[in-house]
Amino acid sequence: MEDMLDTGRFVKKFSDVRQIGEGGFGKVYKAVYNIDRKAYAIKVVRLHFASGANPMDAIYNNKVYREIATASQLSSENIVRYYNSWFEELTEEEFEHEASYRSRY
Repeated sequence: MEDMLDTGRFVKKFSDVRQIGEGGFGKVYKAVYNIDRKAYAIKVVRLHFASGANPMDAIYNNKVYREIATASQLSSENIVRYYNSWFEELTEEEFEHEASYRSRY
């Protein structure tokens, strides 16, 4: 599983990050990719797995993964173009924040 994760990619490779939207699956940010200096819309989705579950099996069986698979095949001037996706583990600080948020709701 380690080789499937790109931990820290969002924080390391994007700058000028600001939230531009929020929805049922997560938050959307506008961010500049440090390599090509272009602005992209980045959708950050948090997935929660049952303890003991294989995370990769849980990802591939999740409706979010089906959305990624579908978006990668779409091409329309009325749909935001899909470029890429990756999986990251939460940092310890992010994990604590998520746990606190989930306990309230």
